[in-house]
Amino acid sequence: DNLPASMIRMFREVNGEVGKVHRAGYPIGELFEAEGTLGGMIVYNHLNFRILYNFNPLHPEKFYVVGFEVQPVSVQHEDVPYSRSSPIPAKSCQEISKKHAYEGSDFDIKLSVPVTWTYSVTWEKSDIAWVSRWDAYLVSADSQIHWLSISNSCLIVLFLTGMVGVILMKTIHADFRRYSDIEQGKDSQDDSGWKLIHADVLRPPPYPLALSVIVGSGAQVLGMVFITLLFSLFGVLSPSNRGAIPLTLLGFFLLMGLVGGYVTSRVYKIFNGTQLKKMTASIALAYPLFIFSIFFSLNFFLYVDRSAGYVPIPSLIKIVGMWLFVSVPLVVFGSYYGYSLPVESPSPASSARLSGIPRTIPPQVWYTKPFFAVALGGTLPFGAVFIELYFIFSSLWLHQLYYIFGFLSIVFIILVITCAEMSVVMCYFQLCGENYHWQWRSVIVPASSGIYLFLYSCFYFLSALKMTRFVSIVLYFGYSFVMATAFSLMTGCIGFLSCKWFVNKIYTYIKLD
Repeated sequence: DNLPASMIRMFREVNGEVGKVHRAGYPIGELFEAEGTLGGMIVYNHLNFRILYNFNPLHPEKFYVVGFEVQPVSVQHEDVPYSRSSPIPAKSCQEISKKHAYEGSDFDIKLSVPVTWTYSVTWEKSDIAWVSRWDAYLVSADSQIHWLSISNSCLIVLFLTGMVGVILMKTIHADFRRYSDIEQGKDSQDDSGWKLIHADVLRPPPYPLALSVIVGSGAQVLGMVFITLLFSLFGVLSPSNRGAIPLTLLGFFLLMGLVGGYVTSRVYKIFNGTQLKKMTASIALAYPLFIFSIFFSLNFFLYVDRSAGYVPIPSLIKIVGMWLFVSVPLVVFGSYYGYSLPVESPSPASSARLSGIPRTIPPQVWYTKPFFAVALGGTLPFGAVFIELYFIFSSLWLHQLYYIFGFLSIVFIILVITCAEMSVVMCYFQLCGENYHWQWRSVIVPASSGIYLFLYSCFYFLSALKMTRFVSIVLYFGYSFVMATAFSLMTGCIGFLSCKWFVNKIYTYIKLD
């Protein structure tokens, strides 16, 4: 049934009432300090198991296990030899079954000291229904703080995005009115702005293939996250199915190769790219090989450390096989299909002939310079998710259950809206400065949020985790780096597609000379 053993911990709620929360697993020991120095280690060498059961209404002679609790205890047993004929080693083992977690006579372990491991089992009738057996695991001591923080974050981000949208619409409306006055022969005090660069705004950027692959890889990650959240909302991914989320992410990442290839080819064709085979090979190999290289390196550390988390070679071969025979064909099909389609119907902007000589870009004001734009552009997307990141990191590294996929979906929607609006605003300011190199910056500005995510992972490591082993530290920062790069690709894709739509729209509504 995959119902994990849980340890009960007590907590005090905001209203003063005492509640209890279930945590999957139990500690095997604890380090303690004496006078500021490491004093030793306490080993919890006895486990009190409490198994809750209920009758099967359809078959009264059968029972359901509806709860599995464990209480670790540290006990200094009497020195009585164990034998099969006398399974209870000492009187101390009989008495500690009445103790609570962490109670008993602390057993301070020393080197080369034999340890007696014992356990006791108690069966108890419960009224918990079998369908509700997971409810106890889903109670969080931080539920009120979690809900309040997420609600405030949603309101603040929605307010900021609404304010940005209003300012943007008013500014563009004023520009439209000013340009209309110019076209009608009326006087205008300002002849500069984004209209003057209409002959250069769609000029292909440098390294168009690399930019297309980055956008396509981001679309692949975006599709993977969206479909996984959709399945989670419908209850397909439940806490009882261990490993379901990682396997689902892997499966949808392979399937979303179709989307990645299609988006890459469309962007590459807009940039007048002609190397179709090179483009297809790049989107099929670039990001997957990057992920595989990091994963194989981390797996090598696990192998050297003889860890149980080591992925055996046959499983690695299966993963590579799925990539070769599932993802790569889908990428090839999506790339060739997207490249075969004609470019979208021409607008006044897209039909305008590029000038033979690139327009000189005037000096930029401070808020349109790259460093400021990149530093500011990642703050709002990261601000939309950083509260939720705490709970996600806790579920990954502190073995806590994460189940509030509804809130995670809301945060995801806010993230998409925030990335789009922030990218459009920064792109508009850049175009107003007569800087038509918007393509790369539309990706880099929102993608900088991945840097903030990685910095947050460093902060979480220093504040919440107590890792001391080298392999554990390497694994943590390796997986955090993969998460940060995936987040950067996803937000960068959102930013580019939003700016591309925005540029087409504003130059469509302006009559060109």
